[in-house]
Amino acid sequence: MKRALILGCSHALGAEMHKQPGWVLTPEYVSNDAYCAMHSYPVQLAHQLGYAPFNHAISGGSNDAMYRIFCDELPQLTPDDVVIACWTGGNRSEVFYEHEKRWLSISHGDTHTLQIQPDRVLLQGRYIPVKIKHHQEFEDYGKQWLVYEGHDQCGQLNKMKNTLALNMLAQAQQVPVINIDSFWPILDYAWPSNMNWPMANKDFMTFCSEQNFPRTDWGHFFLPAHQAFADYIFKNIAN
Repeated sequence: MKRALILGCSHALGAEMHKQPGWVLTPEYVSNDAYCAMHSYPVQLAHQLGYAPFNHAISGGSNDAMYRIFCDELPQLTPDDVVIACWTGGNRSEVFYEHEKRWLSISHGDTHTLQIQPDRVLLQGRYIPVKIKHHQEFEDYGKQWLVYEGHDQCGQLNKMKNTLALNMLAQAQQVPVINIDSFWPILDYAWPSNMNWPMANKDFMTFCSEQNFPRTDWGHFFLPAHQAFADYIFKNIAN
């Protein structure tokens, strides 16, 4: 079975897709979150390319987390598999929570201090509305990451570092990578000629905004937007 390792943030996880007006959860999906994670744009792209999707995206996830998960999963990958890397914003990171031996996501000054439950669809776990024991210390720490992205040079360099590191390591193992920007693109920079970047000249959020797809209050999009962007990326690959 050819596998697609999917990495990214809430957009790659299909967050809030279930809030589309008129949508009703049907029995084949165990939860709203599962429905979303099974229909996000990288999952649809994986199916179009003939791969079985394994969605390791994280709500509020960072480029640091993408590289970390990639390194964890690399020993199981072969040249027959593919990585779909849906790169995210620059002012994000993660911090290790020693008490529970896991990483906490930091995005836009917020540290995700909710507890995690294992999930067979959301492979990095599903948040439940119970905070960790030491939540206040981590929430205070996360505020230092509240920097306007357009002027965050450190975040820009951090995204470039993770992008290059993942691609060079994957190339050394002959594992193909499809690089996509979910948002906050850094397409104007020169990349190595043997690196498949960028796959498209528009990031997911710009594409959806230009197409006037409706969005939630948190800036997420519904199924038609994910379908259209998956088709857009697939067409670029085909060309």
